[in-house]
Amino acid sequence: MLKKPISALVYIIVLLFAFSACAKNEIESAINISGLNLSDEVLIYYLDKVSSSPEKYGLNENSVSGNYIDAAEQLCAEYAAVNTEFQKRSLALDTEHKTEISGGVSNEWRIYSSYYNKIGVSKQTLTKIKTSFAKRDVLFNSYYGEGGSSEVPEKVIKDYFYANYVGFFAVNGYMTATDETGKTVSLDDDEKAKLRAKFNSMLSQLNNGQTIDEVGAAYAKEQDSTFNAGAVNVLKKDSSEYPEGFYEKVAALDSGKSAVIEAGDYIFLVVKADMSKDDDTYFNAHRSACLKQLKSAEFDGIISSAAESYKITENTERLNSLIEEYKATQREGS
Repeated sequence: MLKKPISALVYIIVLLFAFSACAKNEIESAINISGLNLSDEVLIYYLDKVSSSPEKYGLNENSVSGNYIDAAEQLCAEYAAVNTEFQKRSLALDTEHKTEISGGVSNEWRIYSSYYNKIGVSKQTLTKIKTSFAKRDVLFNSYYGEGGSSEVPEKVIKDYFYANYVGFFAVNGYMTATDETGKTVSLDDDEKAKLRAKFNSMLSQLNNGQTIDEVGAAYAKEQDSTFNAGAVNVLKKDSSEYPEGFYEKVAALDSGKSAVIEAGDYIFLVVKADMSKDDDTYFNAHRSACLKQLKSAEFDGIISSAAESYKITENTERLNSLIEEYKATQREGS
């Protein structure tokens, strides 16, 4: 006769504990994204990213502020949007992705673990973040890659490659020297004239049948150096790898043609390569990058719009406490 009341009492107690746990969970996280209590560590990770490079997010303030928090919360919402859409599309990370994540996290943790521990980001959370990055790449390809819902035609990608990349071989010279104090100084006019004459002489040698390897090796020997033309240098338009104006001058050449090009503090003897003769090597090596350059802005807009549709609820007390803790770690390091 007593069993039923006792059972009922136990059931009520269990429900109370469950309710208490739920209530506790609701206030444990600093922010809640459309019903998801996001880990504080994820928020801190993104707050740190905003704080480290505010200019990337249109901010120029010198200390953590409301704008920093808004930017970090937007990144958190995008994190949630990527994970949600990835699951909706029934996508999966393959072994290669998982291996890359594991290796990348291990390398980053080996270098930055002290800092991450100081700001309160665990290796487990770093793994979740890097996994989300990988999911974002897979999600991107599910839209625009082969067989994707908005697949980009191969011709469009290839046309973009040939319109925005050049291939070339080059011998480099410098319009500068190092003085006795170790300072880099510009060559005087006579020295520049001699260097230009040398490079124009090498251009004549090329036009008379010598190879870039032969001409470059002879010049390197004079400089007590070595030279090997090796593989074709592939350069994207607007890249900072070479001085301003260099890309445009190479692009203006016909394939197989040579020229002496001056750009910045450099002088180059250049032979433009015909990359179309070996698509498998050149285009395929840059295909993925070209696809991202074509569609990243559109894809980012899709993710951003999805994130903005989420409702972010702040636990003000917890959020303020978290921010103060983060600020304190930054003061310690300054």
